Amino acid sequence: MRSLVKPVKPDRSKIDFNKPKELKYWTKALGVSKEEVLHAIDKVGNSAAAVTKELSNGKALEPDDFPLNAGGKNIEKQDGTPISETVAPR
Repeated sequence: MRSLVKPVKPDRSKIDFNKPKELKYWTKALGVSKEEVLHAIDKVGNSAAAVTKELSNGKALEPDDFPLNAGGKNIEKQDGTPISETVAPR
């Protein structure tokens, strides 16, 4: 019998600091320590955009800044090409 409760999709605009896998992703993506991510969350909240801005010192992020997913594998587009090899739209 199927469950009548719909699964809750994670909110990708927020950083869930209670999930080690998510913290690992953000530490690798931003090139900072776990403590720095947690300090930024304490300072600006758990909004992914606010934490990214805080830790990147206002630098605009590029696709190459996020080369790995939380599992440590290269992020790829649906056609299989790595994000870092794609051309930015004009």
